[in-house]
This record gives sequence, structure tokens and C-alpha cells, in this order.
Amino acid sequence: MLTSFALAMFFGLETAQLPTEPVWRDYFIAAETGTRENRPLAVFVGKGKNGFHQVVREGKLSEDVLRYLPKQYVCAYVNIDSPEGKALAGSLAITKGTGLVISDRTGSFQVYHHNGAFADGATLLKHLQRFAGVTQVTRTESNESVSYYFSPDSSRPSTSSFVPSYGRSC
Repeated sequence: MLTSFALAMFFGLETAQLPTEPVWRDYFIAAETGTRENRPLAVFVGKGKNGFHQVVREGKLSEDVLRYLPKQYVCAYVNIDSPEGKALAGSLAITKGTGLVISDRTGSFQVYHHNGAFADGATLLKHLQRFAGVTQVTRTESNESVSYYFSPDSSRPSTSSFVPSYGRSC
């Protein structure tokens, strides 16, 4: 009986510690966290308090996506309602008001860039799964013809007068 109770407590505690939803961080905090944990960034761009949901045309991230994100990525949300968010989105070449940028595990290069909304949650999940384990970047994949994008230096805040240079990423 005691063994069963101990096992139940152990597995109960383990389950409680597993992330079940993404923690939405500021871009610069997420970049530091990703570097420290050697995990890729998933940078969602949208408008408003919960604008990360706008990355899919359905208007809400699926449960599968919400469960998958914290297991593989450090998540950042950039709100373009603020001048800083708008400048950062521009630096990441997100021009359609919503989008997603995925970095490599070092946070130095973009692995994937999507300007605009995904058709549905299944398509978003497919891309998240495809790029989660990338360890070497030779070129950024994109839903547009441009291949390389700038990523602001995560050690300093973005400013609207910041001039991007191309080739680096998240």
C-alpha cells in the first residue's frame, strides 16, 4: 500500500512539473532563456494581449500546438500594438501583422520564417515539429522568397531607429 502511494505521489509530482502550456515571454528574455537552456525560440508576432493566436487563420492555437510548444521551444510573443513590438516585428521581417520566426538552438540564426497566418493548426504544428531539432542552419526556410532576416541583438532593447542587417536571425 505504501509503495503504491509513493509511486502515485512520484508520478503525480512528475506530471505536475511538465509544462502543459507555453510561457509567453518578452523577446529579449526568451532569447536569454533559449541560450541558457540550449533550446530554440518560437517567436510569435500578433496584435493585442493574446495575439499569438492570430498565427493561425482559425484565430486560436490548437490544443496540440499548445501542448507541443513548451516541450520543444522557448516561446516569445511580440505585440505589434506597441512601438517596440512593431519595430521588432519589422526587424524580423514580419510585415503582415502576424507571423512566426523559429531560431536554431543557439538563437543566432533563423531556421524558419513565416510572414502571415498559417492555414490551420495542423500546418503550424507540422512546421514546429520539423524545425524543433535543427542543429545546423545553411539557409532560412520561408513562406516568402527572401531567405535571410536580421535578428536584433538580444542583449539590448530594440529601437525604432535600428537598421537591420541581413544574414543573422533570432
